[in-house]
Formats: sequence, structure tokens, C-alpha cells
Amino acid sequence: MNKRIAAVVVALALMVLGATVAVAEYDKETVQKTMRTNLASLPKLTAAANSASYLEAAGYLLSMAQGMYAIKDYEPAKGEKEAWDTTFKAFLKVAFNGLAACGNEDQAALKAAVAELTKIRDAGHSQFR
Repeated sequence: MNKRIAAVVVALALMVLGATVAVAEYDKETVQKTMRTNLASLPKLTAAANSASYLEAAGYLLSMAQGMYAIKDYEPAKGEKEAWDTTFKAFLKVAFNGLAACGNEDQAALKAAVAELTKIRDAGHSQFR
């Protein structure tokens, strides 16, 4: 009986591990969709920041962060995984800082976050595109 339980536990662990590995596999279509969504959102985010539309800006920041978070575990098709991880951590940190700026109604901090997101995007494109 204990051997059966152990076998079931091992099988379940392997299934979970397999699912985790599958999630981390690079999916070009998902990455492109995320990047295109961010590309379309960035000018709208900039406009919201410039007009101090904090709720609108927060929506764009949250959407962009969610998209990036969904692809953060992928192995990049080009470039090093360590650089990929560093880029994603920086992007998410700045997006969250932007959300905090929205909550504090701090337009200067929000604009700074938008400018930094643009820099991170440009650096990411030069490394991974």
C-alpha cells in the first residue's frame, strides 16, 4: 500500500514538474502579443500620465505588468536568461512604482516611471529581439 501511495505521489510530482517546464517554454506568439499590447498601451499610458488621469494610468500599468509577468519565466529565444530575468524584474518594479505614484497622485513620479519603462523596453528589444 505504501509503495502505491509513493508511486502516486511521484507521478503527481512529475506531472506538476512537467506542467511547470511547459509553462516556461518560450512561446513566440504569446511574447509577441504581450509586446504588441504594451506597444499600443505605452502612448496611452504616457497621455494618461501627462493629463494626471491616475486611474486610467493605473489600468495601463497593471495590464502591462500582468502581461509581462505571464511571460517572465520563458527562456528567451535570443539573449541570456539571466538578462531576461533582470529585465523583467526591473520592468515589474517600475510598473509597481508607477502604480504607487498613481495611488499617491504624484504626477512627477508617474512620468518618471513611464520614462523608465520606455528605457527598459528599448533595452530589452536590443537584447532579445
